Amino acid sequence: MRFLYKRYNRHQLRSELSDVQDVIYSSIFLILDLIFWSGILSLMVYPLHQSITSALLIFIGFNLICLLMFYGLQKWMKEQPN
Repeated sequence: MRFLYKRYNRHQLRSELSDVQDVIYSSIFLILDLIFWSGILSLMVYPLHQSITSALLIFIGFNLICLLMFYGLQKWMKEQPN
């Protein structure tokens, strides 16, 4: 069955890999990922929710903490010399 599978050359693989890296490293993807993980963390502390407003505040709190960590790490990584 190997003869049916066409292997890509190195240039095509690097091009495809750079496309995937561009998507993964984009700020929108990272922020959506942080929102997803904030939702998961909010659901994990579900017993602490007494009302919808407290659930919303917990979600916003987790989201702000994650965003602050993201922007802090981003700023720290840009200041590092190569």
